[in-house]
Amino acid sequence: MQICTAAWFLLPTILNHFAYDNLIAVDMPGRKQSLKSKSDSEASLALARSRLTRSRYVTPEDFAVRIPNPDAPQDSSVLFPLNTIDESVALERAVNISQDLEKHGWNWVFQNHPREIIVGFAWNQNPAFATYTTLVTRPERAHEVIPATENSTGVLLIVPNAVLRQTMEAWVNSLPGIHCAFVFESIEESLNNLPEWQNQATFALCDCGLWGVPERFSRIVDALSQHVPVVPMTFANLSETIFLQMTGSCYGYMLRRTLPADALEPIRGVEAQPEAWGDSIRRYYVSLWHNNHAGTGHQPESGIPKEFTPRETEILQAISEGLLNKEIAARLKISANTVRNHIAKIFQKIGIGTRAEAVAWYLNR
Repeated sequence: MQICTAAWFLLPTILNHFAYDNLIAVDMPGRKQSLKSKSDSEASLALARSRLTRSRYVTPEDFAVRIPNPDAPQDSSVLFPLNTIDESVALERAVNISQDLEKHGWNWVFQNHPREIIVGFAWNQNPAFATYTTLVTRPERAHEVIPATENSTGVLLIVPNAVLRQTMEAWVNSLPGIHCAFVFESIEESLNNLPEWQNQATFALCDCGLWGVPERFSRIVDALSQHVPVVPMTFANLSETIFLQMTGSCYGYMLRRTLPADALEPIRGVEAQPEAWGDSIRRYYVSLWHNNHAGTGHQPESGIPKEFTPRETEILQAISEGLLNKEIAARLKISANTVRNHIAKIFQKIGIGTRAEAVAWYLNR
């Protein structure tokens, strides 16, 4: 009895040193991990909920998630469509994208998750006149050759990025009367294969990167444009970035958002006749300007009024080419301040306030 009693009183000590310590060693870390996982899950959901938004252009009313990209300061956010109007489903998909991003990084996510991109097209190789639209990338789509049909216009597509290239190829082939004749990663590659496509491609859509550097913008298309008319393109994650990439966009150049099917509308009907593009593009933007000023009493007249000096006419011509003040100054061998003064007088004489209006007014003469 005394031995049993002693053992009874010693039981807590035995448990403390053996069983209970073992229980703590095995069970408590699991419990702590479980609590941590639950906390992480709640935090992920809260973060995903704060990033949810609605798709405005591709699939209106569907949810999308906007995720900041610190590696791209000019394009600080990326919009991933979630293809649902159910918030709980959207949250689950948003969390999955975030987890993939944390695990694999941006390149992997871009290659495996569709995202919205903004595509801009500069007409007459002039960033002053552009259309832009929103597309969803097609990372899963493999290259496919679409045979040319009768009266179909062949397009040469040059895009370095594989996902963007696949996306643009699918978009071109979705347009009526147009097909993607050849696809290349670079201008150099296209020129090396010139005999293959020269008689099959009517014009080229070429990713020229940032449009904000006029010298680079011109240089990158010169070699190719000797063989085929070139429509320069640029890509961005947000509309705001397209504005920044446009040469002189802060002056109100004519940048028009369109539906994907209408992005090439400045040359609609004359896609296969590059020699007619100039007139078609001019009519397109002049009509936009007329529509914007309908009923205002501010309608253009014909010819350049006599009160415009030869120098002001030269500057109007340069503005219509998309040149910045410093570039106009260099061309005319005058100072940038003198250019600004001339532009102010031009605006006053026409009765306008932006370069876009000045260009439309000049082109209508």
